[in-house]
Amino acid sequence: MGKRYALPDKTPIRRWVQAYQTFGEEGLKRKRSKQVYPVQFKLDVLHFRKKTGASLQETAIAFHVNNSSLIANWTRIFNKEGVEGLRGKAKGRPSMSKNLKKRRPKPKNP
Repeated sequence: MGKRYALPDKTPIRRWVQAYQTFGEEGLKRKRSKQVYPVQFKLDVLHFRKKTGASLQETAIAFHVNNSSLIANWTRIFNKEGVEGLRGKAKGRPSMSKNLKKRRPKPKNP
């Protein structure tokens, strides 16, 4: 099936089928906005996976997370940074400081 659609592997097709079987059409739709998960939810997911030995996909289905690679990212971040790494981070550019640098006066040419 993967060759038919010029995919190097059939794994994505398996994921799509499993997402459809688990979540219906909603499982195949691309999300318009990112869902922000609380830290406690992430910890519960990681604890469940460690305790049961479930695969990424099985864990994603158990917690109704459509993207199993998200759980892989949480695992990697948790192993590297601990609980603090799972907390939300500010996105985008920081706002401009109110204390703008004072400009130097231009030297006067006589």
